[in-house]
Amino acid sequence: MNGERSTGVSVIVRPTVAVTVLVASLLFFLVLAGKAAALPGDPPIAPLSPGDGITVPAVEEGLKVTYTCPAYRTAVEVEEEEVENEEEEIEVIEKPVTVFGGSEEYGVIFSTQPLPGPEGRLKSVGFGEAGEAEAEAVKGTSNCTSELELPTSPNPAALYQGKVYWQAFRECEGCLTGYETGPLQSFVVAPTIEEAEISFENHVYGGYMTKVNFFASSGLKGAKVALQLWTGSEWRTLSEEPGTELGENSFFVTLGTGHKLLRPIVVGTGVTLYLEEKAKTVRRSKKGPRTPVATGSWVYALKPEREEFPLTFKVTNNGTVLKGLNAAVEAVCKGPAKDQKVTIEATSAVKSVPIAPDGSVVAHFATTGATPTTVTLTGNFFGGRFNGLLTSQFLNCSGFREFEAVPAPAPKKK
Repeated sequence: MNGERSTGVSVIVRPTVAVTVLVASLLFFLVLAGKAAALPGDPPIAPLSPGDGITVPAVEEGLKVTYTCPAYRTAVEVEEEEVENEEEEIEVIEKPVTVFGGSEEYGVIFSTQPLPGPEGRLKSVGFGEAGEAEAEAVKGTSNCTSELELPTSPNPAALYQGKVYWQAFRECEGCLTGYETGPLQSFVVAPTIEEAEISFENHVYGGYMTKVNFFASSGLKGAKVALQLWTGSEWRTLSEEPGTELGENSFFVTLGTGHKLLRPIVVGTGVTLYLEEKAKTVRRSKKGPRTPVATGSWVYALKPEREEFPLTFKVTNNGTVLKGLNAAVEAVCKGPAKDQKVTIEATSAVKSVPIAPDGSVVAHFATTGATPTTVTLTGNFFGGRFNGLLTSQFLNCSGFREFEAVPAPAPKKK
């Protein structure tokens, strides 16, 4: 190098005051609705989707926004190198070094209000830690995505509603505030429950209890789910249950004969969703043949386990009524410590339940007393056997038993 000899000493230092003033003079700021400018010549941040002001459905898995996130200059640093000149004197040569940033320096701020923060970015309000989201690069492009996880209280995420503001940003060491921002955007979130429907048993008979199942692809814990019947002039609520994390509920109702129109609704704090209606023809119980059911005593089908897991009932009234069911049920109870569970054995009983013409049985009731209990029995008589499911809920315990029963053998003659 023209007689100069490098000492091999190389260090990275921050810009001098002069450099800082120069960089600062190149920066400019607009109001939040605009953007904080990039370093001269760098491509700005551009929002891509969703479009500004449009309505999007509320979803559990997170609301995704997309924006450009090209490589950019985040700062200008100075590299000092000591060299020896021809007079064998040590000189310090300063070289500007540009520091580039990538997708990992990008992110998005989400907020329920369009308020500026102290760093020139949108101030996150209403979403807690979820209000600032990291960027995820879209493979093969210069774009990024970020997701907003909607709150799950007081309503489940699917029932969230309101306007959401968002602003993409990137870190910038050479900028006055330490960040560059894209334009302020917004979208409106509408409560949405996808793939929600009710389903009926194959045969529903007038005057007999039946189970109506509700299913939704969204978790609904924290809301209420109700089943309504159209009376000809208004919708009447037949049953209401707390929503579940799985989005599944069962309603036990007794309908009159004829063509019936029912619908589920989901009720949260300040929001109600009326879901798809569904029709069902309820049959007259006296028309058509009945499934034959043997009268007398019935017992658990597995003979070797009858003593350990007893189950008995009787069929009376010419095969039309199930009476006096008593069964051992294994129940799981929540313990005092978190995630602690205790398994116990309990006994569940059903006094009396009618047998529908097709051999189906549905019973659902709550008992009172020292230990209030909710008991459900569903099953079907067919081919000389009864296949049933018995569930029991009491205190902090939940138990169930799937079983098969057969007519009790005749007593042996002495």
